Amino acid sequence: MVKTGYISFLTQTDGYQNEETGNFVEGTATWSDFVECNLRVITKEYIRTVDGQVKQASYSVYVDNENVTVDMTTIKKISLKDGNGNGLNEFQVMNYEPLSLMPQIKIVV
Repeated sequence: MVKTGYISFLTQTDGYQNEETGNFVEGTATWSDFVECNLRVITKEYIRTVDGQVKQASYSVYVDNENVTVDMTTIKKISLKDGNGNGLNEFQVMNYEPLSLMPQIKIVV
C-alpha cells in the first residue's frame, strides 16, 4: 500500500452506573495515535460564502488491519492529515468495510 496520509480515530465509550456509589459515570472520547494510510480524494470543491471561501471534500481511506487498534463500531469521527502532516479536517465516517482480498479496511468520509 502506498502511504499518502495519516488517520486518527475518535472512539466513544458508553457511560455506566458505578456499582459502589450508584453514580452515573459519563463515557469518554479518546483520539488514537495517527497511523499511515492510503488517502484518496473522491470529491473536492470550493464554495464561496459571504465570509470567504470554504473547502468541502470527501475521501476514501485505506488502512492496514494491523494499524487499526480500535473497535470500528465505536468510532465517532476520524481526523486526517496529508502526506506532509498537514491537517485536513475531522470527518464523520459514512461507511467502512473490511476488504476481502487484502488485509485492509476501506473507510469513506
